[in-house]
Amino acid sequence: MKKNYSELFEKMHAAGKLAAKTLDELTPFVKPGVTTNFLDKICYEYIKDHGGNSAPLYYRGFPKSCCTSPNHTVCHGIPSEKILEDGDIMNVDVTTFVDGHHGDTGRMFCIGDVSVKSKNLISATYESMMKAISIIKPGIKLGDIGATIQDYVELKGFSVVKDFCGHGIGTVFHKPPNVLHYGNKNSGIALKISSKITLPSNLAKCCPKHLCGPCPKLMLRFGVGLVISNLSELSNSLSSLPAD
Repeated sequence: MKKNYSELFEKMHAAGKLAAKTLDELTPFVKPGVTTNFLDKICYEYIKDHGGNSAPLYYRGFPKSCCTSPNHTVCHGIPSEKILEDGDIMNVDVTTFVDGHHGDTGRMFCIGDVSVKSKNLISATYESMMKAISIIKPGIKLGDIGATIQDYVELKGFSVVKDFCGHGIGTVFHKPPNVLHYGNKNSGIALKISSKITLPSNLAKCCPKHLCGPCPKLMLRFGVGLVISNLSELSNSLSSLPAD
């Protein structure tokens, strides 16, 4: 039986729209003096009130409804009683589950007055993601997506955190293929009309000598949140989108 991809797209669009609106709801509350637990509560209540479920909650033991990753936390940070301070930067990652489909997105926030370097890092992360999105179409290869992100961020003096990647999404939260945000052009699998992926950009402030290779770092695991011990800040942009 031939799948109705238009119907599947609309269901995924609804889930993604709720995830984006959840971040909009959260935005006024992201400020100095607020705990990440408080932000998590807002996410949980907003998603439930609008007919969805939080996909991360209890997923493989994850205890919260969103991921809050401040400063040197790469991704998957667990909301806690941590109080946001002036000068922090933080990614909030929200995934909703609506009518059997997932919508996965994230947003970087500046807490109060942040440094120029932090602003540049966030800008490079966002622009690299948008450049990658602009080339997506049926037939484009995953290596082209990764190379587009990597080439841009290294030109801007930042480095890609290679320990994490995007993934397929849809009725399943995480599924193949892995979507790297670095790579070689004209390599990897080609996307087709029915492909649905998350497209992340995880960047770090790193000294220039590390730009051509792995950045020396120590990964520390706190639950399922991971941090890089010798980098002060990271930036993470995330979008989920179908490849048509």
